[in-house]
Amino acid sequence: MNTYLYKTIFLLTVFFATVSCSDFLEVSQSDELPKDEVVTNVKEASAALNGIYTLMKSASYYGCDLVTYGDVRGDDMGTMAAGDRTASQYTYGHTTSLTSTNAGSFWEYGYRMLGRCNSLLERINAGAVQTSSDAEKAQLNDIKAQALTLRALLHFDLVRIYGEPYLKNKDAWGVIKADRVINKEEQLARVSVKDIYSFMVSDLTDAIGTTEKPNLSEDKKNGYINLWAAKSLLAKIYLYMGEYKKSYDLAEDVINGGVYSLIAGSDYVRSWGEAFSSEAIFELYTSDVENADRESIGYVLSPDGYAASGSTQELFDLLNEDPKDYRLKLVTKKEGEDKKIRYFINKYPGREGNLYVNNPHIIRLSEVYLIAAEAGAYVNEANAKKYLDDLRKERRISTTESPFVPTPESVSGGVLVDLVKVERRKELFGEGHRFFDITRDLGTKTMKRTGTPTFPLNNDIYVKEIGWNNDYSYLLILPIPSEEKDNNAVIQQNEGYLN
Repeated sequence: MNTYLYKTIFLLTVFFATVSCSDFLEVSQSDELPKDEVVTNVKEASAALNGIYTLMKSASYYGCDLVTYGDVRGDDMGTMAAGDRTASQYTYGHTTSLTSTNAGSFWEYGYRMLGRCNSLLERINAGAVQTSSDAEKAQLNDIKAQALTLRALLHFDLVRIYGEPYLKNKDAWGVIKADRVINKEEQLARVSVKDIYSFMVSDLTDAIGTTEKPNLSEDKKNGYINLWAAKSLLAKIYLYMGEYKKSYDLAEDVINGGVYSLIAGSDYVRSWGEAFSSEAIFELYTSDVENADRESIGYVLSPDGYAASGSTQELFDLLNEDPKDYRLKLVTKKEGEDKKIRYFINKYPGREGNLYVNNPHIIRLSEVYLIAAEAGAYVNEANAKKYLDDLRKERRISTTESPFVPTPESVSGGVLVDLVKVERRKELFGEGHRFFDITRDLGTKTMKRTGTPTFPLNNDIYVKEIGWNNDYSYLLILPIPSEEKDNNAVIQQNEGYLN
């Protein structure tokens, strides 16, 4: 029996929209109901969808672990000390599937949420959700499109964690494709990376609809997926695929949509302590009663919390290349009693004095500008330079002094792409992007990791270099978790792992 996937078949009730993440997991084994007793109207369908959003905010997913995973495994952030909350991610401490906590939690949470997406979609597609008006029909269509978008997003997370990058080897094993509710008795093999990407593109294309008849709302919907979130995600997926024209067109469409705008420079730092800024295309909502508590990203990073992770010297130096960069204020330099320097990330200060309350930022407009700039470097260099320049100017205290070196206007081709990638490091640190940005098109290059001043990677037992052609390359992809392997005889393990 495929235990992990079977866990995702739990049927959805209004109850799911009101429980905390921890409560949800505790009761999930005993809340099964006959299929014909749940999700029969739009209100219940909306509640079922809310349950998926709620679980996404768990500390084991976007509430913390997926964010730190994407940062401390790279070169711009790291763990402060051995034994800290993020140390196993930082040291690549998963030589077998039995020694990796994240290998199991990402897989389990991802497929639980996918099961709920599919349960909801199957009810809608079967005509089991009744509507009483045209307004309810439109609302149900929007709910379906949100579920399709979330299904694509969850597959995107999983295939980046457990599969090789598309541009490296699209024919490699990806993950199990959860395109329907998986039955208890089924055992499924992984499909290729290419198949997963094709499936994500198909889901997002269906979710978006047509220009004349979009399936998602074009209005800003705080905490929920809308048309611009789906387009932004598809633009990012196309970027990972090297489909630069498609990526550029979608990113530009979002930028020109007029719903979102870059945060004014003077408001940028303050915006991190607020909910739903003008850049918040897709941001999950947290509150005093709905958050990951001491396992939240704010508490894990803060010097007033676990202080588990912070900036490396390299990132701090990179930001200091332009002393007028507002983003410098999002890293605080402190000397400890041991006389060692620590660099704390200030992107999660909490709201109204509560360090636990920080909305996970999934897609911001600034990233869409960077997608347009990177993809545009291949298909529309003039506009690529403009989008990069627009963002850089908005992040500076002054735009009339100390011009950028190099300026976008002075470079082209691969140098322009590299300039965009540097800007991604400056803009998106602490949001779970850097490791994936390194690996997605690394090719034959390598990337050095020196670590934090308090926990340097100066021992040969650590992964000090990210590359696809060394003894540690297999560790760039997590192993399929042991519980899945034990209960699924046909699933393939990633190369390099023994179990």
